[in-house]
Amino acid sequence: MPVIWSNQGFVRLITMGLVFALTACSSIEQATNSILPKTPPSILYAAVVADEPTAVLTARDMLARGGNAADAAVGLYFTLAVTFPSQAGIGSGGTCMVYDPKLKTAKVLDFRHPSHAVIGDKLSIPMVVRGMAWLHARFGRLSWGSLLKRIASIAREGVTTSRGFINDLKSEVPRLANDATALSLFFDRLGSPLGEGIILQQIELGAVLGNLGARGAGVFYRGALAKRIVSIAGAQGQNIDQTVLTNARPQWLNAKEVRINEKSIFLPVKESQNRAALFWQRFSKKRDLTFLKTQIGSVDLAKALGPADAEEVTANIGSGFVVVDGDGLAVVCSISTGRKFGTGKFLPGLGFALSPINGNPTSALLLAIDSQNQKFLFGASGYSSSAGSTALTGVAARVLLASDSLQRASDYPRAHVKHDGSIILEKVSGAKESEAIYDTKTNISLVQSIGRINALYCPNGLPPTSRGDPACQVKADRRGHGVGTRFKKDIRDKDY
Repeated sequence: MPVIWSNQGFVRLITMGLVFALTACSSIEQATNSILPKTPPSILYAAVVADEPTAVLTARDMLARGGNAADAAVGLYFTLAVTFPSQAGIGSGGTCMVYDPKLKTAKVLDFRHPSHAVIGDKLSIPMVVRGMAWLHARFGRLSWGSLLKRIASIAREGVTTSRGFINDLKSEVPRLANDATALSLFFDRLGSPLGEGIILQQIELGAVLGNLGARGAGVFYRGALAKRIVSIAGAQGQNIDQTVLTNARPQWLNAKEVRINEKSIFLPVKESQNRAALFWQRFSKKRDLTFLKTQIGSVDLAKALGPADAEEVTANIGSGFVVVDGDGLAVVCSISTGRKFGTGKFLPGLGFALSPINGNPTSALLLAIDSQNQKFLFGASGYSSSAGSTALTGVAARVLLASDSLQRASDYPRAHVKHDGSIILEKVSGAKESEAIYDTKTNISLVQSIGRINALYCPNGLPPTSRGDPACQVKADRRGHGVGTRFKKDIRDKDY
């Protein structure tokens, strides 16, 4: 039976139902497929993938309300700040890349932590609030206040804890148990960490988000709220320079474009950071890419990409997400707290933690466009680290160069060449596969996982040419606990 969403109330009913489906089923396709209306006047196709279910549902709700990919990305991030503060709290920094089909170009929004903002403790200036505000101001459609109002309510009223967040919490119990505010937020009355599926209320954080929604993101950097942040952090020995906080600004940059046949690969790299760009330029000319579809090919691919530029500083910390709407506007973002739960010192009365200095400049983001028709093809995001960048390049290469499915490309074991030339490789399930790798390679050590890459792939591109176009492939990395969703919607005049 065709599904036609005609009002916001029905969308919310569908959204509530999806919460149970997403938590009960690990298959994205089974949990999130929707049915295309038989005779729509026009079609909106949208897809979202991220590390936490409630954030994905918030993004889907923003799109269903008439928002675009930028609105959905902003709503998704601020929901992550509530539901996944271990990896994407308000004290974070990061990078987003946006492909705008109207301008036919990709822009990079760099809101990583300024390295000069250090007094006392090695703290980072929290840049993500201003970064999201800049993203919304340039590309958003819905009002800023409406985006934040809903998320502030989620924080105040409570949200069900996810598996990914609880795993992070359990791994940081000794550190967080020594902080009174963190103890009151994430532990029960007996001093035990919260479990999965428990309602987590963050009233103080909800008040901060409500303030941002009502007065704008600027209050976080100047005025009464900014003064409270500086004062409360200072009382904990976390000294922030008020002037640096006020003046800190993100940057809009041009993405680096690499042409491969009829595809444009966009990367958020500067001229001095061309490791990934050189890989794409070199491999676009190779004819034999069969090694990309083998287990051993993971090591060959990592070697082709080359060693990391510097020693890993923030391995496996951060959260990446991708959103694309029916017009082909696409947003990929990578957010990092520098360490799980940032400094681990949650600010009393504010409900969030600042982040330590993040010395790793790498951004694990990629967009691919059909350069002939100016359609979105592929988007992926992951950890902001050199290992995360290697993992992302491997997934993208298998899909865009070797024509593998996104599912298979993501599930292959990954390898990474460290700055000293040594190789780390994910453990593989079969003994024969392991023996084959060790028979031909040396200086390899096994690790549990490398990176966590969330990706979308639309073989025929977005916007769709017809109702018959095959669905986009949505893949939340099995190395995490994220989910993705995709849907088609009947657009009628009354929806606007």
